[in-house]
Amino acid sequence: MQTLKDHTRRTIMDVARTAFLEDGFLKASMRGVATATGTSLGNLYNYFPSKDALFIAVVEPFTAEMEHLLESYYGLSGYDMLAWNAPENIQQTTATYLSLVKEHRDLMFLVFYRAQGSSLETYRHEFIDKCSRIVSQWFSHLTDEQGELRAQLSNAFIRWLSAGMFSMIEEIIDRNMSESEAEKFIEEYLTFEIEGIKALLNRSKN
Repeated sequence: MQTLKDHTRRTIMDVARTAFLEDGFLKASMRGVATATGTSLGNLYNYFPSKDALFIAVVEPFTAEMEHLLESYYGLSGYDMLAWNAPENIQQTTATYLSLVKEHRDLMFLVFYRAQGSSLETYRHEFIDKCSRIVSQWFSHLTDEQGELRAQLSNAFIRWLSAGMFSMIEEIIDRNMSESEAEKFIEEYLTFEIEGIKALLNRSKN
């Protein structure tokens, strides 16, 4: 019985994903999803109490991965900021971003361009705010651990830096980049970001 329920839930989410991609959150209807799924509207609401809850469930693999990325990327200690541009570090981070795009491109599109009217309509700005706070704490922590770093970054710059990841992802989506194009673009973005940060967080000559 549980297996059947899981299958029905998965089918509903697959159908809803297509509906949200085609029509956006505002125009997609729960009745349409129920009909396409082959279930009643009442049964659909047994699985998802609202269209917003359904939308959140559909994009959850992407939003959860973003939270994980934020925690792992900026939850580092004992980390040499100025060795950040080592080829293996850039390759690893490029692979992480590339995997994110490959696995969740459609979900990214939903969150960035189809979420109007949902509770995730302001996801981008809320995530950037959260990222900015964590990045600010991260730089302060690195300064404490690595006293030779000079960390005097403005809040405006940290917020711009935090928004950069979204701008990069949006560019990949907007231009429908191939995997090889996306990989090259991500490497360029990371190199530019890292070298810029290194110039601002340089080692004191004194």
